[in-house]
Amino acid sequence: MTKRKHMANIKVLLMVKKINGEDPDPQREFPIAIRFIQRRKAKYKFIGHTSSLQNWDEEAQQVKKTHPRYKTLKVLIAKKKAEAEQAILDLEIREPVFSLEKLKRKISMAHATKSFFAFAEEYVEDILKRKKINVAKSEKSRIAGLKKFFKNQDVEFYDIDVDTLDKLRTHLIAEGKSLKTINNYLIMIRTIFNKAIRGGLIEREYYPFGGQDKIQLKQVNGKKIGLEDFELDKIR
Repeated sequence: MTKRKHMANIKVLLMVKKINGEDPDPQREFPIAIRFIQRRKAKYKFIGHTSSLQNWDEEAQQVKKTHPRYKTLKVLIAKKKAEAEQAILDLEIREPVFSLEKLKRKISMAHATKSFFAFAEEYVEDILKRKKINVAKSEKSRIAGLKKFFKNQDVEFYDIDVDTLDKLRTHLIAEGKSLKTINNYLIMIRTIFNKAIRGGLIEREYYPFGGQDKIQLKQVNGKKIGLEDFELDKIR
């Protein structure tokens, strides 16, 4: 069977570095990582554990029995590799072509137990509990607009990155939405992300707002858009 060009390949390895150009000490510990390669580009996901060269089986992509935490790490590495392989399959079913960055985001957010829209519905319920009916109605309307943009498909947090939000902006502009309305959409998404991060659902590493090369809210009438009252309520 011909291998599809876009398919990502994975390998578990030690991130070995030479010291002053010399081969490393076999007893020196190095991070264990999963390497993803696609179209000759590579990304790495560290599993948070280490091994020495003498305790690592490169061919088997596993720790040797001589490793002091052999049983635990053997199970963990197998689990992490299986999760990576499953993530690739899941993305291939949904998207004919996907980026390594999206794959890494999906694996990192694999522990997220709720989709973006499921979490967004809880967010609106929280606003209703605070008796802020008008705010809840506005946010619910924006969520409906987002569902339309995503063609009524369920969306995971890893789906919402800088590129996706740029496309959302373009979509809303094409619909004739004002800059203030577009900012309100982005503020809502930003608030939901912040709530999910504080709740431990996702990692801040994949927060698509603020900073260089991320989404920044545009100014309206020369005024910088900041947090709205209901956002501040969530933080207090």
